[in-house]
Amino acid sequence: MLALPFFLLMRKHGAKVYKFLENVLQIKGGFALLLLPVILSQIILLPHFPRETHDIVNDWAYFTFNFFFFLYGFVLLSDKKLVECIFQQRHINLGLGILATTAMFYLIPLLATKGAKDISWELSRMLMSWFLPLAVFGYAQKYLNFDNKWRKYLNEAIYPVYLLHQPIILIIGYQLMNLQMGVLIKAIIMLVSASISVFLLYMLIWRFNALRFIFGMHPRKRKDLAKRVDIEETKAA
Repeated sequence: MLALPFFLLMRKHGAKVYKFLENVLQIKGGFALLLLPVILSQIILLPHFPRETHDIVNDWAYFTFNFFFFLYGFVLLSDKKLVECIFQQRHINLGLGILATTAMFYLIPLLATKGAKDISWELSRMLMSWFLPLAVFGYAQKYLNFDNKWRKYLNEAIYPVYLLHQPIILIIGYQLMNLQMGVLIKAIIMLVSASISVFLLYMLIWRFNALRFIFGMHPRKRKDLAKRVDIEETKAA
């Protein structure tokens, strides 16, 4: 709903917006220029909302940050020329993303003052969050641009998995929180147990039309269910 005015604006003036972005992205490293409004928003909002709470009333910095990414995702991936720009600049985006990640984990801890560390951390976080996904989208156009029999099933799983993963992570994370073990071990346990839990729950949802409806999926016909069972039996054999 909050993005509705933007979508209406794009219906009227979308051609001008796309043309402007195409001109900007003709510049090598031009994606960095698109990040400037995001950085400016955080300069303004972070002093007033420094903590990430996921509370829409008291977390406007985090909300605005993600809202910018939502709008950029809609615009950049809805125009073929802009998608081509993502592909052409994939190496640059990957390099900048790696630099930001390296700075975040290895260089920033060496800074002398807490203020310098906090500012550098936030800047590196924004750069990493921006350039690495762009690099993934760019390389995916070259190495993942194919189809197979599993795509239909995996594509259908996107929304249910999206809905399931966070509550499952929270439940498992709460159980792990006070256990006396290293962070790496906890992360591995979290990754494995959450992945297995999401997969098992999705398979349950996939088989029953009542659950499919709740999770925004189309009803499954009996012949499709039989086909899926045959595929699973073939794989097991």
